Amino acid sequence: MLSLRALKLKTRMMLILGMMALLQTGFIGYFALTYLTQSLDEQIGLRALHVAKTIASIPEVIEAVEQRDSELLQPLTLDLASVNDARFVVIGDRNGIRLAHPSWQRIGKPMYDDDGDRNEPALLYGKPYIQKAVGSLGASVRGKAPIFDRSSEEVMGIVSVGFMLTSVEETIDRYRDTLYVVIVISFVLSVLTGLWFASHFKKPFSVLSLSKSADCFRSGMQRWNPFAKGSLR
Repeated sequence: MLSLRALKLKTRMMLILGMMALLQTGFIGYFALTYLTQSLDEQIGLRALHVAKTIASIPEVIEAVEQRDSELLQPLTLDLASVNDARFVVIGDRNGIRLAHPSWQRIGKPMYDDDGDRNEPALLYGKPYIQKAVGSLGASVRGKAPIFDRSSEEVMGIVSVGFMLTSVEETIDRYRDTLYVVIVISFVLSVLTGLWFASHFKKPFSVLSLSKSADCFRSGMQRWNPFAKGSLR
């Protein structure tokens, strides 16, 4: 196996600086992508929850849920999803039965048949929450909020707002491509830096090596020359 000692100074410096650049950039890039993914998931989840809570407080929605008026809720939820750039807005009654859904065929059916979530935090305890799930419309981050009656005491329904995870993945892919470019540029710059350093210190190292060789030669001559100064006693 070829060792670093057998390589020239320029080659060694290029390899060392290049590896350092790759390790540092790779570590920073991994941390950045991980942090970015978590931040985007959290932001999208909070946005979905905010939209769900806002919709749940609209008087028209509350009244339509009380009357189980799917004909009013269906076009309304489609408009609300479009305005908020959401993939879907689903509304259910106190038992989790759909009153509005992007697909008419799913109205009147339980919401848990889509993702297995029975919406207990919202329907039983009146607490909004965020959930990741894979349903009939794809993988999404969902914000779910309870719909209270006009007295704000009893839960009478639920709103589920979803944003697709594909948007998060597309954003991560764009940042990943940028990171690869940065890694390549860092590696090239490190190699060029190694070349510059190697060329800059080549002459001093050569002079130093010659100086050491000369010292060794003089020392040897004094040791074996009987007429050298200090050799006779």
